[in-house]
Amino acid sequence: MIPFRMASFPLILLCVSTQLLAEAPSSLDEWVAQMQADRTQAEALVDQGNLRAAADLLAASWRGLPPAYPELADTATASMQLLLFIMEYLMDEPTVSLFVAESLNPQPGDSDKFIRTVYDVAIGQETAGKTQATIEMTYLTESANPFVRIGALFMLSDPYYFTDPAFVKGMSGILARDFPNLTVTQEAIRLSLYAVADEDPDVIEQALGPDPGDPTKAQGGTPSQNAAEAAIARVLSNDEVAGALREALPDLAADPPRALQKLCNNALNASEWRTRYGCLLIAERRPAQSSAAFKTTFSNLAKRENRTPDVAHARVLAGNEFRGSYTPEKSQTTLDEAARAALQLLQTDWTAFPYERNLYEECLKEVQNMAAWMAEQGHVETAKDLYRALAQKYPNSLVSSACTNRLEELAKNGD
Repeated sequence: MIPFRMASFPLILLCVSTQLLAEAPSSLDEWVAQMQADRTQAEALVDQGNLRAAADLLAASWRGLPPAYPELADTATASMQLLLFIMEYLMDEPTVSLFVAESLNPQPGDSDKFIRTVYDVAIGQETAGKTQATIEMTYLTESANPFVRIGALFMLSDPYYFTDPAFVKGMSGILARDFPNLTVTQEAIRLSLYAVADEDPDVIEQALGPDPGDPTKAQGGTPSQNAAEAAIARVLSNDEVAGALREALPDLAADPPRALQKLCNNALNASEWRTRYGCLLIAERRPAQSSAAFKTTFSNLAKRENRTPDVAHARVLAGNEFRGSYTPEKSQTTLDEAARAALQLLQTDWTAFPYERNLYEECLKEVQNMAAWMAEQGHVETAKDLYRALAQKYPNSLVSSACTNRLEELAKNGD
């Protein structure tokens, strides 16, 4: 039996976005450009409140991907993020059911089955149906469709959903062995580092695996386990997040603040956004994460203009910190700045497509939390502005309906 944990947090999963064209792209670069254009079009449909059309576009795009270019998986991941967000957070149940019934009917290949199975696993109800979906996902790791196979392996590599470390390592090891150069493979392996970032140093050292100087060192397990370890070690040997964590490892027990400072320095100063984001996630989970160094790190990141996921996540952290440390003596200007910062999170035109965490959900919930908090603190007009902005951002959705109800409640209470 595969041990797993279900949750309402739809993890980063793998899909592809490319509109079916009369004349298909003929090169990898053309496919990448087409996928990005399709995702932008789907986001525009969401902005217009046409959720079904957006979901249909993303699902249809996924079916047309060329097996000759498995490296498209790196660009493709954002489309499944968006599709899952639409299905779980924006569509109501009748609309989801109709979409699944009409648009995800069984096809000759595994494409539609993958989308249905990923959704069933991600929506977070621990039922026999979800257990069956997890089993079906393991079958899809053998699919002849490389995108289905990569997506299934990526999902099953996530310790947020699956609690057996050996099982997770086995799945990420297959990814590392068969698709070592994909960014999505690198991220699948990083997920296990994020999961143990709050553990003792020896647990983290075990997750990091062999020293990069000897990535083929046997771990004393079965041949398949050793092969998985070696493949993962080869990927981690070129991974900047793993390198930053390995550099901080000696100080994790002897000098935790110093170790945290090293991670924070990388979160601020690394040139690549995925490295900054990964180090920020690890620093966030460390026991000393409440320190001034960590607060300074995410506060400085939150002020940057980059349209990248590391900045968005830092803004979410800054919002949580603002509410947690608020005192009535703070000026109205500060409250207005907090509200404006929350509204910035509704801008989803990321210059780098996110999949490390579902930022669509994270940003939505931060604006909802800020609106509710403003109302509780008596800043009702500011709360109303936030609810109206959310309703405008996601028209004809569960979100807009909830915002309308909340606005009516505030009006009924005379606020």
